[in-house]
Amino acid sequence: MVHRKFRDVKRKDKEAKKKKRNQLMVSIVFVGLMVVSILGVYVSNQQTQASNRYEYQDFTFDLVEQTAGQYALSTTLDGEEKIFYALPQDTLRIPVEGNLTEVIGSTGYLALASNPSVQAAPLIDLIRFDFDRYGHVLAVGVPLATENSTGISCLNATAQIPVITLVESNRTEIVINDSCVQIETKVDDLYLVRDRLLYSILKIINK
Repeated sequence: MVHRKFRDVKRKDKEAKKKKRNQLMVSIVFVGLMVVSILGVYVSNQQTQASNRYEYQDFTFDLVEQTAGQYALSTTLDGEEKIFYALPQDTLRIPVEGNLTEVIGSTGYLALASNPSVQAAPLIDLIRFDFDRYGHVLAVGVPLATENSTGISCLNATAQIPVITLVESNRTEIVINDSCVQIETKVDDLYLVRDRLLYSILKIINK
């Protein structure tokens, strides 16, 4: 029953994907510019006069200018450029109970369950898009089950299709419950959450 439910969600998501691609791309470009504008300040504040290159274990990150005066971090994995807005060591300030990489580091599918605010919704769409673009993981966006509405919850999580529940909060933390990743986050920390998840998907961070 659970797998049938996920199959129906994935099929509908794929059917809608082409139809919404142009609309999504416009939204992504708009939101991307907004995110880069905000996050570029964060990255720029880390820049030193000595070097535009940073390291984390065996990985190297170069500071790249995306728009005038706004920066991001670029690294190359398997010949592909990956873009981040915070260094791995900076995302580790998010408290995580459990091993995130064990849950999402070896999967091709994720269910991202949320009921986002108007402010957070386009950013969550951008996170899903980047999971596919940079992590080669299809993240299906689904409603989060609540007391008053049906949707997806941790009860639907499996090892093959982990569930990420994302709830806006006044704090930011990640709790692992078997194959479910429960995230509470401030809207302003969504970029850190995005990078922390991608670092685990790509196994740049192995915990």
